[in-house]
Amino acid sequence: MSLPYSIVNPLTRIEVVRHLPLSGKILVHVEDPVQPLQNVAEMTQPPDFRIVDLGKELRVPPKKAQEYLQVKVGVRVAKGQILASRGGMGGSVCKAPFDGIVTGYGRGRLLLEALPSLVQLNALVPGTVVQVIPGKSVTIETRGAFIHGAWGNGKEGYGVLQLVAKTARHVLRAKRLDASAQGAIIIGGASLDNEALDQAVEMQVQGIIVGGISPAMIPRLLT
Repeated sequence: MSLPYSIVNPLTRIEVVRHLPLSGKILVHVEDPVQPLQNVAEMTQPPDFRIVDLGKELRVPPKKAQEYLQVKVGVRVAKGQILASRGGMGGSVCKAPFDGIVTGYGRGRLLLEALPSLVQLNALVPGTVVQVIPGKSVTIETRGAFIHGAWGNGKEGYGVLQLVAKTARHVLRAKRLDASAQGAIIIGGASLDNEALDQAVEMQVQGIIVGGISPAMIPRLLT
């Protein structure tokens, strides 16, 4: 994937809009100074529901699934907790996919409701609040370099930029990533491979900027 041109402004005025996915609470006001890791808005995530098919997971008829239940309706469960277990040769277990409450059971299926969670939105950049839309968004004005990329995975990160490639033509290799890359946004060369991506995850890198990627890597980069 390539663009017919590049947009690179070395120093310019930038407005960063931070949107809440749902209506929530704005924590700052116009003209407030903010820092990258400062929370500027928050909301309560609506409960998630999941139907767990015990019969399918345990490979038993739905009518027999109840015999293997290890939880009751109304109890709170933790992520990874065993919901049902069938021992013996070829046995299997069914675990909770998240922290939540068992809200129902019937026909070999459990209904789980996730616990409410607080979603906090960081400023991501240092700057000044120039606009607030109550319950929805915050616009922050800052100064910096603006680079328009061809593709991104939609995730957000904040960190010090660190150049790790020798030249723009070099492929980013795992050996170029050491402990100094932890928490940084790294700038590689022409591309990267799976080994380098594994190393970046291990080093808790906050972001990767390279000249291009193989389409086969996109599923991994989206997770």
